[in-house]
Amino acid sequence: MLSRRIDELASHLKKNPKDNHSRRGLLQMVSDRRAHMKYLEGKNVRRYNALTKKLGLKKYLQKKSDHLSLLLFRFGSSSIEFILFL
Repeated sequence: MLSRRIDELASHLKKNPKDNHSRRGLLQMVSDRRAHMKYLEGKNVRRYNALTKKLGLKKYLQKKSDHLSLLLFRFGSSSIEFILFL
């Protein structure tokens, strides 16, 4: 359910790129989903793998330096980038 809302909001932001309030909500939803997926990965790897396969989620670590990581999460046809400061 959360992934469906994320996909809908991502398509909305493609049409309305200046809607920063919705962008903030999208980032919060993706953060929540990522936290739930991380918890599930630690508790039950088999269910985590099945769910990522079912939802079409992939986790890529694209660039890593000593202070910056860029993560790209793909969901269907949309992709979302995050910059995390470590």
